[in-house]
Amino acid sequence: MIEAVFQLLFRFEGIVTETQIRQALGVSSKPDINGLSRLLKSDKRFIDCSDQKWKCAPLESLTEDMPIQDIDFVITDIETTGSIRVFDHYQHSLLSMS
Repeated sequence: MIEAVFQLLFRFEGIVTETQIRQALGVSSKPDINGLSRLLKSDKRFIDCSDQKWKCAPLESLTEDMPIQDIDFVITDIETTGSIRVFDHYQHSLLSMS
């Protein structure tokens, strides 16, 4: 459940009430409602904004600031959202000829 809450708050990028979190996750039983509050309070990724309102902690407060030469690896995710139709067709034609 805590990962789902993190994804919800991270994507929302703002303050969310516990009621909104419960509604989004379908939490309705009394034990689950109490458990949600305890989970949020115990996880450093969440900031209590008072009166049952929460937001994600800034990334800078969750990660250690290290010089680049001390980092073992970096993950890069590169995606494309489209193509250049003429260029792609030309490139495909060249590949088919080889």
